[in-house]
Amino acid sequence: MLKKMLAILTIIAIPALSQATVAPTWVDHVDFDDQYLSSNGPHKNDTYTFTHDLTDDGFDVGLDEALHGLLVFGVYDDSRLDLPEVAYIDIAGLIFDEFEAINFNYEAANVGIKGIAEINSTGMLEVSISALFGDFWLADSTLKAWGHEHTSTSVPEPGTLILLSFSLLGIAGARRFKKSA
Repeated sequence: MLKKMLAILTIIAIPALSQATVAPTWVDHVDFDDQYLSSNGPHKNDTYTFTHDLTDDGFDVGLDEALHGLLVFGVYDDSRLDLPEVAYIDIAGLIFDEFEAINFNYEAANVGIKGIAEINSTGMLEVSISALFGDFWLADSTLKAWGHEHTSTSVPEPGTLILLSFSLLGIAGARRFKKSA
Protein backbone atom coordinates (compact mmCIF):
# COMPACT_ATOMS: atom_id res chain seq x y z
CA MET A 1 0.00 0.00 0.00
CA LEU A 2 2.80 2.41 0.89
CA LYS A 3 4.57 1.68 -2.38
CA LYS A 4 1.39 2.42 -4.35
CA MET A 5 0.96 5.75 -2.59
CA LEU A 6 4.60 6.61 -3.26
CA ALA A 7 4.19 5.72 -6.93
CA ILE A 8 1.05 7.87 -7.22
CA LEU A 9 2.77 10.76 -5.47
CA THR A 10 5.71 10.46 -7.84
CA ILE A 11 3.43 10.40 -10.88
CA ILE A 12 1.44 13.45 -9.83
CA ALA A 13 3.70 15.71 -7.77
CA ILE A 14 7.11 15.61 -9.38
CA PRO A 15 6.08 16.60 -12.93
CA ALA A 16 3.90 19.36 -11.48
CA LEU A 17 6.83 20.74 -9.49
CA SER A 18 9.00 20.85 -12.60
CA GLN A 19 6.53 23.25 -14.24
CA ALA A 20 6.61 25.92 -11.49
CA THR A 21 7.88 29.28 -12.80
CA VAL A 22 8.13 32.80 -11.44
CA ALA A 23 7.12 35.73 -13.64
CA PRO A 24 10.16 37.88 -14.43
CA THR A 25 10.27 41.57 -13.62
CA TRP A 26 11.64 44.31 -15.87
CA VAL A 27 12.69 47.59 -14.24
CA ASP A 28 13.61 50.95 -15.77
CA HIS A 29 14.84 53.92 -13.71
CA VAL A 30 14.91 57.57 -14.86
CA ASP A 31 16.76 60.24 -12.87
CA PHE A 32 15.34 63.73 -13.46
CA ASP A 33 18.26 65.70 -12.01
CA ASP A 34 15.77 67.68 -9.91
CA GLN A 35 13.13 68.84 -12.40
CA TYR A 36 11.12 71.78 -10.99
CA LEU A 37 7.36 71.98 -11.69
CA SER A 38 5.08 74.84 -10.72
CA SER A 39 1.49 75.93 -11.33
CA ASN A 40 2.24 79.64 -10.85
CA GLY A 41 4.80 82.29 -11.70
CA PRO A 42 7.05 82.00 -14.76
CA HIS A 43 6.71 78.20 -14.68
CA LYS A 44 2.91 78.31 -14.79
CA ASN A 45 1.26 74.93 -15.48
CA ASP A 46 4.55 73.11 -15.98
CA THR A 47 4.44 69.64 -17.50
CA TYR A 48 7.35 67.24 -17.70
CA THR A 49 7.17 64.32 -20.13
CA PHE A 50 9.58 61.40 -20.10
CA THR A 51 9.79 57.84 -21.44
CA HIS A 52 10.62 54.60 -19.66
CA ASP A 53 12.38 52.07 -21.92
CA LEU A 54 12.13 48.47 -20.70
CA THR A 55 14.09 47.15 -23.69
CA ASP A 56 17.20 48.38 -21.86
CA ASP A 57 16.40 45.82 -19.15
CA GLY A 58 15.95 42.88 -21.52
CA PHE A 59 12.28 43.26 -22.47
CA ASP A 60 11.97 41.74 -25.95
CA VAL A 61 9.13 43.39 -27.92
CA GLY A 62 6.96 40.81 -29.66
CA LEU A 63 8.24 37.93 -27.53
CA ASP A 64 7.89 39.04 -23.90
CA GLU A 65 4.51 39.98 -22.43
CA ALA A 66 3.96 42.51 -19.65
CA LEU A 67 0.82 41.86 -17.59
CA HIS A 68 1.02 44.48 -14.83
CA GLY A 69 2.99 47.66 -14.28
CA LEU A 70 3.70 50.02 -11.42
CA LEU A 71 5.18 53.50 -11.76
CA VAL A 72 6.93 54.90 -8.68
CA PHE A 73 8.28 58.44 -8.68
CA GLY A 74 10.07 60.56 -6.10
CA VAL A 75 8.98 64.12 -5.39
CA TYR A 76 9.99 66.66 -2.82
CA ASP A 77 8.85 70.11 -1.74
CA ASP A 78 10.65 73.40 -2.21
CA SER A 79 10.46 73.90 1.61
CA ARG A 80 8.17 76.89 1.36
CA LEU A 81 5.02 77.12 3.44
CA ASP A 82 2.58 77.39 0.59
CA LEU A 83 -0.64 75.65 -0.28
CA PRO A 84 -0.79 71.89 -0.92
CA GLU A 85 0.73 70.60 -4.12
CA VAL A 86 -1.36 68.65 -6.62
CA ALA A 87 -0.03 66.88 -9.70
CA TYR A 88 -1.75 65.29 -12.69
CA ILE A 89 -0.07 62.07 -13.77
CA ASP A 90 -0.79 61.10 -17.36
CA ILE A 91 0.08 57.45 -17.97
CA ALA A 92 -1.00 55.91 -21.27
CA GLY A 93 -4.62 54.88 -20.80
CA LEU A 94 -7.67 56.88 -19.86
CA ILE A 95 -8.81 54.99 -16.77
CA PHE A 96 -5.67 55.21 -14.68
CA ASP A 97 -4.70 58.84 -15.24
CA GLU A 98 -4.94 60.40 -11.84
CA PHE A 99 -4.71 63.48 -9.71
CA GLU A 100 -2.24 63.11 -6.85
CA ALA A 101 -1.97 65.22 -3.74
CA ILE A 102 1.80 65.14 -3.32
CA ASN A 103 2.96 64.09 0.13
CA PHE A 104 6.67 64.46 -0.68
CA ASN A 105 7.74 60.91 -0.55
CA TYR A 106 7.53 58.24 -3.20
CA GLU A 107 4.24 58.20 -5.06
CA ALA A 108 2.98 55.14 -6.95
CA ALA A 109 0.51 54.70 -9.80
CA ASN A 110 -0.68 51.56 -11.57
CA VAL A 111 -0.22 51.29 -15.31
CA GLY A 112 -3.56 50.87 -17.10
CA ILE A 113 -4.60 48.60 -19.93
CA LYS A 114 -3.47 51.03 -22.65
CA GLY A 115 -0.16 51.50 -20.85
CA ILE A 116 0.44 47.74 -20.76
CA ALA A 117 -0.48 47.59 -24.46
CA GLU A 118 2.06 50.37 -25.15
CA ILE A 119 4.75 48.47 -23.22
CA ASN A 120 3.98 45.25 -25.10
CA SER A 121 3.99 46.92 -28.53
CA THR A 122 7.01 49.24 -28.12
CA GLY A 123 8.79 48.24 -24.89
CA MET A 124 8.35 51.84 -23.71
CA LEU A 125 5.93 53.88 -21.61
CA GLU A 126 5.49 57.64 -21.97
CA VAL A 127 4.50 59.53 -18.82
CA SER A 128 3.63 63.19 -18.25
CA ILE A 129 3.45 64.89 -14.87
CA SER A 130 1.83 68.32 -14.59
CA ALA A 131 1.75 70.75 -11.68
CA LEU A 132 -1.90 71.68 -11.21
CA PHE A 133 -1.53 73.44 -7.88
CA GLY A 134 1.59 74.51 -5.99
CA ASP A 135 5.18 73.69 -6.87
CA PHE A 136 7.50 70.74 -6.30
CA TRP A 137 10.62 68.97 -7.53
CA LEU A 138 10.75 65.64 -9.34
CA ALA A 139 13.68 63.48 -8.31
CA ASP A 140 13.30 60.18 -10.17
CA SER A 141 10.90 57.60 -11.58
CA THR A 142 10.97 53.81 -11.67
CA LEU A 143 8.78 51.62 -13.85
CA LYS A 144 8.35 48.00 -12.75
CA ALA A 145 6.58 45.54 -15.05
CA TRP A 146 5.67 41.94 -14.33
CA GLY A 147 4.87 39.37 -16.98
CA HIS A 148 6.05 36.41 -19.00
CA GLU A 149 9.53 36.26 -20.46
CA HIS A 150 9.92 34.38 -23.73
CA THR A 151 12.33 31.48 -23.55
CA SER A 152 14.37 31.06 -26.69
CA THR A 153 14.70 27.30 -26.45
CA SER A 154 12.11 24.54 -26.47
CA VAL A 155 14.53 21.78 -25.45
CA PRO A 156 13.60 20.32 -22.04
CA GLU A 157 16.07 20.88 -19.25
CA PRO A 158 17.95 17.82 -17.94
CA GLY A 159 16.19 18.10 -14.58
CA THR A 160 12.79 17.89 -16.27
CA LEU A 161 13.85 14.80 -18.21
CA ILE A 162 15.09 13.14 -15.01
CA LEU A 163 11.80 13.87 -13.25
CA LEU A 164 9.85 12.49 -16.21
CA SER A 165 12.03 9.37 -16.17
CA PHE A 166 11.36 8.81 -12.45
CA SER A 167 7.63 9.21 -13.11
CA LEU A 168 7.70 6.62 -15.89
CA LEU A 169 9.74 4.26 -13.72
CA GLY A 170 7.15 4.69 -10.96
CA ILE A 171 4.35 3.81 -13.36
CA ALA A 172 6.24 0.78 -14.67
CA GLY A 173 7.07 -0.34 -11.13
CA ALA A 174 3.47 0.02 -10.01
CA ARG A 175 2.21 -2.03 -12.98
CA ARG A 176 4.85 -4.69 -12.43
CA PHE A 177 4.03 -4.86 -8.70
CA LYS A 178 0.30 -5.15 -9.54
CA LYS A 179 0.92 -8.05 -12.01
CA SER A 180 3.06 -10.02 -9.52
CA ALA A 181 0.51 -9.64 -6.69
